[in-house]
Amino acid sequence: MGRGRRSQHTRPAVPTRRCLCCRAVRPQTELLRITAVEGAAVLDTGRKLGGRGAWLCRAEKCAKDASKGAKVSRALKGQAKEPQLERLLGWVKEVQGAIVATGPSLDGREHEG
Repeated sequence: MGRGRRSQHTRPAVPTRRCLCCRAVRPQTELLRITAVEGAAVLDTGRKLGGRGAWLCRAEKCAKDASKGAKVSRALKGQAKEPQLERLLGWVKEVQGAIVATGPSLDGREHEG
């Protein structure tokens, strides 16, 4: 028996997050989670590392744009240095390779970008 504006709001079936570069909202399964560990940005493939995290699309374009403007470091609130472009692109290719090996995402959609 909720009575506020939010009482009629229904949550999506899967958790969604916003890409730090293109600002698109997508399901967690379609994004990469980057987190700060001991002053370095690392890929959190299992989404188990604690602390501040940032989400990035699996597209090379987003990785390139994120490295241009130090967006990863800013999203991590300065807790980690900005990763090099080659490292970001390596993470994107690593995850794309895993997707090819296991199949598309749960909802069958591909990244438009």
